[in-house]
Amino acid sequence: MPSYRLTDNVIDLVGAPSRIVIDGRIAPTRVLSELRYQLPNAFTKFIVDNAAGVRLRFRTSATRLELTGRVYRSAYVGTPPLPAVFELVEDGDVRATRQVEDGGIANIDHLENTTEYVDAGNTTVIFDGLPAKDRVVEIWLPNTASIELHEVISDAPIQRAEIADTVRWIHYGSSISHMTIPGGPTRTWPAMASRILGWDGTNLGFGGNAMLDPFAARTIRALPADIITLKLGINVVNYDAMTVRTFAPAVHGFLDTIRETQPHTPIVVISPIACPAVEDRPGPTGVDAEFRVTAAEGEPAHGDDSLTLQRIRRILEAIVADRSPTDSALVYLDGPELFSQADDIAGFTVDGIHPNLGGAELIAQRFAKFADQTFPQLALSRP
Repeated sequence: MPSYRLTDNVIDLVGAPSRIVIDGRIAPTRVLSELRYQLPNAFTKFIVDNAAGVRLRFRTSATRLELTGRVYRSAYVGTPPLPAVFELVEDGDVRATRQVEDGGIANIDHLENTTEYVDAGNTTVIFDGLPAKDRVVEIWLPNTASIELHEVISDAPIQRAEIADTVRWIHYGSSISHMTIPGGPTRTWPAMASRILGWDGTNLGFGGNAMLDPFAARTIRALPADIITLKLGINVVNYDAMTVRTFAPAVHGFLDTIRETQPHTPIVVISPIACPAVEDRPGPTGVDAEFRVTAAEGEPAHGDDSLTLQRIRRILEAIVADRSPTDSALVYLDGPELFSQADDIAGFTVDGIHPNLGGAELIAQRFAKFADQTFPQLALSRP
């Protein structure tokens, strides 16, 4: 059967701003490769190398496809490794799912900001029993793992798929967008929203690492986009990383960097969705005996300069209002409109901060409705 490598330029690697070559294998990464020296630690490196939203796209009539490469599944301290889920999508629908529970492991201590890789050689993911008809195929890579791709083996020729004329959407956010819980790469809220809207999305959701880093802004600045969304604030509170004094200038700098090359692209600044523990109390956050997120006890480390989610929302809304007279393409979206405390009470979170799969679907539907109403010029005909 014919085999193809990504270096053959027949298979497109979609949703990855850059790629790294490792012993002939291709590793997608969600930050520009020339900016990797700016990644602050091993945990951040692993997160930006997670393949959230990254997929292989090509045209074929194959009934059997084999994808080989190295998989490094996430294993956070004290928990078993997460499965790595691959999904095959045809005509916008998931046709097959394969779950990898062997292969390599990335042992992550996010408090110490360390990641230890345990290599287990190549893993082969097989999709068979597929329809023998010419169609565009997408293989969505695991959002909870990093991947080094070796080759795709097919029982029929593979051709490059024509680039569809669609909306290019860049989204930046935290683990709420990255979706580091099991469920499958097409079940993140950005992936579901893309499917509803008919958009072609790039997911720069960096679990635990949405810290307004310059490398993220510069990556977004370099990517062609018809719309950009920035979901800001929750990780800043999680780590108690900024104050009222430092947060607003960091947001302005992030926006200024993007605007250097994309002066007229619509940008939506999204404030944090509901998280009851830190609505009116600052971080850093922890978890209680039931693994629900909690706020720090005692006096805030920064006093009146400490950030809560309610303060962050007011700051972000003010930033958009202040910039709007000279930037009419900048829009504010209040996070609780996407996911509220009532949704948490109704059981749509895992731990009081991360939406479960049902919660992610709510966010996707609500964002899609907002996008249709706010940007009718981006609306596409949908089946």
